[in-house]
Amino acid sequence: MIYDLITIMSTTDKEEFQRFLSKRSKRKEGRNIALFKALNKGNEGKLKAELGTNAYHVLKMRLTESLSEFMSARVFEGELTQEAQIIRSLVLARKLLQLEKFETGRKLLHKAEFKASEIQHYSLLNETYHSLIEISHEAPFSEQEVLIQKLEDNTTNFLLQERLNMVFAQVKRAFIESEQGKKQINFDALVQDNFRKYGISISKGYGLKSLYQLATILDYAAAHSRSYHSVNLFFADKIEQLSPEELANERNHLYHIDLLYLLANIHFRQRSFLSSLSYLERMHEQMQAFSGKFYDQRAMKYHLLKALNTNFIGNVKAALTEIERINFTSKEDTLERLQVALTHIMILAQQEKYNEAKSHLSQLYRTDGYYQRIAGIEWVVNRRFLEIILHIESGNVDFAYSRIENLSRQHKDFFNAKANHQIKPFLRVLKHYLNHPSAIETEEFQKFVERTIPWKSSQEDDIFFMSVYGWFKAKMIRKSVYSVTLDLIETKDNQG
Repeated sequence: MIYDLITIMSTTDKEEFQRFLSKRSKRKEGRNIALFKALNKGNEGKLKAELGTNAYHVLKMRLTESLSEFMSARVFEGELTQEAQIIRSLVLARKLLQLEKFETGRKLLHKAEFKASEIQHYSLLNETYHSLIEISHEAPFSEQEVLIQKLEDNTTNFLLQERLNMVFAQVKRAFIESEQGKKQINFDALVQDNFRKYGISISKGYGLKSLYQLATILDYAAAHSRSYHSVNLFFADKIEQLSPEELANERNHLYHIDLLYLLANIHFRQRSFLSSLSYLERMHEQMQAFSGKFYDQRAMKYHLLKALNTNFIGNVKAALTEIERINFTSKEDTLERLQVALTHIMILAQQEKYNEAKSHLSQLYRTDGYYQRIAGIEWVVNRRFLEIILHIESGNVDFAYSRIENLSRQHKDFFNAKANHQIKPFLRVLKHYLNHPSAIETEEFQKFVERTIPWKSSQEDDIFFMSVYGWFKAKMIRKSVYSVTLDLIETKDNQG
């Protein structure tokens, strides 16, 4: 729990929390501060050895309670202010209306309407219009008609948001079940069926949360079907249409950051690396807003995606610099941490630094089942491919062959899915190479590769699969792995 709390803290939060502890008169707060600093840097082992296991756990539990108290107050103070102001105006207005102070009550309701409209809080707007319509018999007929139309329009927006929320929840659940191997799902059909079912039209207006959910749905569907090339980013320009007030609203700010990240990720997977980097820079600007409150929470994702983009535009030095900038606040395995680790190994392998890559890979020693629960099956398969490559390069041919056999058996359902139909044939090619290594440079072998692997168009090939194949092709034509990989992954930005 305490690690999760620390990861959502900004630099300002951390400084304020230490002052919060210092103000307490108890002498034990000194050790609380020492433990907090150690946990923040991920080096609490020394303090644990000094205190002993029991005393350490008591101290950690006390620190967790203090941190929960502090962060609860910070979140309430920071994120509910605007909503609280609107609610207070509504409550006071209704009290005035009960006492037949209609003019003052109406002024307060219009004030609440303006503020709720700024942050697109549809449920509070409905409450406001409900109260205004209730006293609209006191107003001219035309004003009553306008209010009724506003309520109807707002209710449409409210239902759109809720329906999109339902589709988002269903698609996310389906994605998890698919990742766990419980069922095969056609995500494109699932999304389209749900859009029709709930009457969701892409021509309607969206708020930050709705745009984020829409981008997430499309990202899930594309990831599952490996069809990022076909994602239509029709909604990207809708960000520019949002009001300055909504964009400056702290309550929705994480949606803004995450939406920009998703757009950057989709562009990356489409190989529009320069466009992806452009969205990442916008994301970085938003991460610094509100005194960097959300910076630490999204820094790892930002630096990782920037590293991947810079790597594939040919600037490997900058890519490794981005990897080194990532600060792990704890040693706990998380999806982002594991993605960083695997990306680092992949970049080292592309530079043919196989011993260094193997040293990093040895730190990922847990079972496939353990990693699949945290990072998903695609991460597990990519890890296994890197393991096979590194053992081949180390001369451990028999071990590499056994890992190919094990991979084929253990994840056959995943490989049988239509989206992954290239993997099994590629594993057959790898086994053929291990059985006949001297034949790899022959024309006959190259023809065997061409007819065995079902190739997609260059636009459709998955960027990570092509990275693995880049290593293999480099062996076939005796060129550097990195240059061959970059040639295979032609950037969309440079296509005429």
